Amino acid sequence: MSMKGLAGRAVSWAAPVLVGMCLFAGGGGAAAQAPAPPAGSAPVSEDPLRALGMFLMALGELDDPARVAECPFDGNGKDKKEKGNGIPDAAEFTLLAEVLRNPRLEMGALGGVSHTQAAEAYRANLARAAEQLGDPEGAARRPWLAAAVAGYMTLDAWNADEFLEAAVRDIAGLKVRLDDYETSQLIHLPAQQDADNDAVTNREEWEYTRSVSGTAQEFARRCLDPEARDMLPMVPLDSLHCWNDDPNDPGPHAGFLRMDTSNGGLKFNAWVKLDPDGRGIELPEEAMQLGAQQDIIRAGRLIELRLVPGQNRPFDHWSIPGTMGDRSFKKRVVFTFIAQNGPDLMVRAVPR
Repeated sequence: MSMKGLAGRAVSWAAPVLVGMCLFAGGGGAAAQAPAPPAGSAPVSEDPLRALGMFLMALGELDDPARVAECPFDGNGKDKKEKGNGIPDAAEFTLLAEVLRNPRLEMGALGGVSHTQAAEAYRANLARAAEQLGDPEGAARRPWLAAAVAGYMTLDAWNADEFLEAAVRDIAGLKVRLDDYETSQLIHLPAQQDADNDAVTNREEWEYTRSVSGTAQEFARRCLDPEARDMLPMVPLDSLHCWNDDPNDPGPHAGFLRMDTSNGGLKFNAWVKLDPDGRGIELPEEAMQLGAQQDIIRAGRLIELRLVPGQNRPFDHWSIPGTMGDRSFKKRVVFTFIAQNGPDLMVRAVPR
C-alpha cells in the first residue's frame, strides 16, 4: 500500500497489532471548526454513502439503496471467519461523508481528522479506483462502484482490500488487485482509530451510539465531537496469564510502568492487555508512582494509555522511550511493553 500523506509530524503506528507493533486511537466531543475553509477546499461532490447503497444492493445485502443508513451489513475488514470490524459499513461511510461534506472541519491541529486531507485522499482514491475498474463499458453501467471502492479504501485500505477484491469480482466480473491507494487517513478513520482524538476509538464510539440510538448519523456526530463523553465502562480482565507463562520467571525486559507527572506532565489511565481490542487490567494511579508496589509486567504485554480528559494544559505527545508509542500525538495509544533501561518504564504525557 502507498504511504502517501504521512510526511510531517513524526508518527509511529501500524495496521495489524502484533507483538512489537502498536496501534493508536482516541474519540468523542464537538468537532473543531476552522474559522474559514482553507484556500481551494470545497465539499466533495461525490456521495460515498449513496455509492455504498448501490454497492450493497449489488451484493444482495440491501433491497433499497435509499435506506442504506439503516443497513447493518459489516463487511469492512472481514476476515476468514466472516467477521467485520464491529461497525456497520453504513455508519463508517456516514462518518466519511460528513468529513467530506464539511470544509470547515479541520481538527488536524488537535491530532484529529482534517476535511482538506481526507478530501484529497478520497479524490486520489476515486481516481485510482476508476483507473483499476476502468473498462469504459463497465464504468458507464456502474459509476457508483469506483466511488464505493474509494470510500472503503479511504476508510481502511489495509483491512478492506480482500473483501473488496472479492466483491468487485462478484459484481463486475473483474479480477483486480487493489493497490497503490492513498492511506493517509488510516491514522484517523479505521475502527480502532480515533477520528477526533478524544481517547475513545471509533469502534467504542459506535458501541456507545448503539446503546443510546444506533443511528449512523449519531455515530458520525460523536466521532467528530471531542467534547462528548461517550465511552462505555471497560470490563476488566480476570487474569493476564498466558498458558506458557512461567510464574517463577517473568523473563528478560520485564518491569513496571511509571507515570511521570513532574514539571507539568499530564495524567493518564493505563491498562495491561493481551489483545489490543480486548479487555485489560487497569493500573491504579497510585501503583504507577515511582517505587510503588506494582505487579511485574512481562515484556510483550500490550499497554493501553488514555489521557485523562479535562486537564488544565493541552496534550502534545507521548514520551515512551524505546517503544513504538513514543512521540505519538494520539490521546489513546497501544504499544508493546519492554523495560530496556532498568525495571521502570517511565511514561510522560507531554503538554504543549
